[in-house]
Formats: sequence, C-alpha cells, structure tokens
Amino acid sequence: MRDFLISKVISLFIPLVLIGYGFFFLTENPQLHWWMLIVATMVFGYVHAIIGFFYQIRALKRAPRARIQFSIFFLLIALSVAVCLFFILNNLVGAFMMFVIVYFTLHGFLNERSLLEMQTGTRLPTVYFLMLALFSTALIYGSLTHPSFFFDGQLVFYSVSESARLFAIEQNLGADPRYVALALFGCTALVFLFTLRYIRSNTKLVLGTTVVMAALLMFFLFFYPLNYLYLFHLYLSYHFIVWSVVFYQKFRRSAPERIPAYVRHHLYVLVPLCITLGIFIAADSGFFDRVGQIVFDARTFLTVSFLHITVSFMNEPWFKKWFV
Repeated sequence: MRDFLISKVISLFIPLVLIGYGFFFLTENPQLHWWMLIVATMVFGYVHAIIGFFYQIRALKRAPRARIQFSIFFLLIALSVAVCLFFILNNLVGAFMMFVIVYFTLHGFLNERSLLEMQTGTRLPTVYFLMLALFSTALIYGSLTHPSFFFDGQLVFYSVSESARLFAIEQNLGADPRYVALALFGCTALVFLFTLRYIRSNTKLVLGTTVVMAALLMFFLFFYPLNYLYLFHLYLSYHFIVWSVVFYQKFRRSAPERIPAYVRHHLYVLVPLCITLGIFIAADSGFFDRVGQIVFDARTFLTVSFLHITVSFMNEPWFKKWFV
C-alpha cells in the first residue's frame, strides 16, 4: 500500500504543480500556459510510449508463441495507423483528440485496476473502473466549449466566441456538450449502485472515491465549462508518470541491479526530446525546427498515443485470454 500511495502522490503532484504554476503566474497569458501544458504532456507521453514499446518488444521476444504474438502486435499497429490516417487526412483534429481521449480514459482505468491489484493485492470488479471511466469522460465532455480546446495541429489557439464554440461542438456531437456530460454523470450514478455491495470489504477506497467524485461534480456544476487542457494534462500526465514510478518501485524491490539501465532508457528518450524542444523554441528555421514541427504536432502525438494504447491491450489478461 505504501508504494501505491507514493506512486499516486508523485504522479498527481507533478502535473498539478505545472497547472498551478500557470494558474498563479501566467494569468495574463493563459494561452502560453496552455501551450506549455500540451508540450509537457507530449514530452511525458513520448517517453512513456517509447519506453513501453521497447519493453513490450523485449517481452514478446521471450514470450511463448512469439511469432503469433508479433503478428498480432503488427496487425494492431496497422489498424491503428489506418484509424489515425482517417482523422488526419480529413483534417479532424478536434474529433481525433476527443476520440483518443475517450479511448485513453478506458485504457487508463483498466490500467488502474491492474495497478491496484499489483501494488496492494486488492481486486475490484470491472464495473467499479467503468464507473470512474464514465465519470472522467463526463468531465472531459463538460470542458469541450472551453477556449483551451480550440487549437490546431501546430498548437496554435483560435480566438473563438462562446457561441461559435458551442455551435462548432454541437455540429460534431449533435447536442450541447453539457447535456452529454450530464447524461454520462447519470450513467455513472447508475453504475455506482452496482458498486455499493463492495463497500463492506473496501470501505475506505469506495467511499473515498465517492467523496472525490461528488466534489468534482459540484465543481463542474459551478464552473462550467471546465478548463479542457487542465483535464487533458492531468489525466494523461498522471498516467505517463505513474507507470515510470511503478516500475522503478518494482525493480527496487525485486531487481535493483536493473535500475541504472531503467533510468538510462528514460534519459535516452527524455534528453533528445528536451534538446529538440529547446532548439525548436529558439530556432525560426532549419533541421531542428522542421523536426520540432513534426514531433510537437498534435496529430503526431495523438497517433503515437493511439498506437501505444492499442498495442498495450496485449498486456491485459482479458486480451491474452481471447486472442493469444
């Protein structure tokens, strides 16, 4: 339980500090803060995805029936690329982002189930995590008309009136996003009823979750629309950071000799990314500027994220049971 709590504190603290910094010190330039949050999320995400690909390929090489598993791995990559190209070629950056975020939310809470069992030995039913995924998705839908949602692939924000923002979202959703969010909150409440029977054995966890959800719901009702990029950064960065922390904790307990290599692998990805970002910010043209335009492009990040999420399902027990 101690490692579980430490990993949660670290993984929530870092994105909350980045959000808080801009909230207090960049109040006159919110778009700069939003840009910083997107780029920070991208850096965390690329490190997470590349490290994940590397370790997953190493595991597949040692796995039984490795040839079949590699075939599934590359099939999932091909299908993912096809889906991503559909959105990119049709210039649907906003819809692409929403699709990946909702997809990611499901992936994230399946991961939380695995983390809870791995670090505490506690097993909760899938319905509990479905409730959390529904609630988190509702918050995302409740943030869609916030100005921070309206930026292009090159991370340039649009200045769009409130009525125009609502019209644009309604055209894609077919409804006011607030109504969609409230409908999802209603589904969350129904699913919550199925979790009540688990309170006796996991009182603190389930009741604690309920209190947090109720507080967030009140926040939503009073501060609609929520800041989209705050949620985007918090959801994604938490997930990216928590897995790095968890595997560090795992190696520290069972294989401390692997820690130096594990840290180096992160640095091999993080350092070039930071150098590329620094030169990209400073340069107006040249090779690194062109590389930066590709790497720090919303479409590239969403594609890499979608690829990572899809192939990571191969690590889930239910996927192995059905397809491997």
